Amino acid sequence: EKKIMSLNQEQLSAVESESKAIRCNAGPGTGKTAVVIERILYLVEKKKVRPSVVLVVTFTNRAANELRQRLSPALGNGVESLTMGTFHRVCLRMLRTDVELIPQTKIRRGFSVYDQTAMIKLTRDSIKKLGLDKKIYKPSVIQAKISAIKNMKESNVCNF
Repeated sequence: EKKIMSLNQEQLSAVESESKAIRCNAGPGTGKTAVVIERILYLVEKKKVRPSVVLVVTFTNRAANELRQRLSPALGNGVESLTMGTFHRVCLRMLRTDVELIPQTKIRRGFSVYDQTAMIKLTRDSIKKLGLDKKIYKPSVIQAKISAIKNMKESNVCNF
């Protein structure tokens, strides 16, 4: 039985758990990454689970990239079919893949997600294109108002 790393009994029980999903809560330097790596290898090599059905949610992109790098020697190209990333990245990937499955959505495949900087730039460009005075129509103020409207309860929104 090949092991990349040596694990204590608690870690080993997490790796070999019969549960379909595990959550690994532990402090820094306690072996979370080793457990996740061994769990994935256990599922793929021993339980014959296809990498494409394995979901790994990490706190940071850095952690996901580290996992991918450390799994690559053992899984080869299989590492690319793992669904792995931060909560936001994984959910965005799912939405982009399956947005048509959401009933009554107006979102379409190929949608974009803007960060705050991009939204301000888009607002600034729109103000300029409309020929409005940027001293009166400040992009950050307009963005704050848009956010406030989006966060209103449905009953407070006027539909035209």
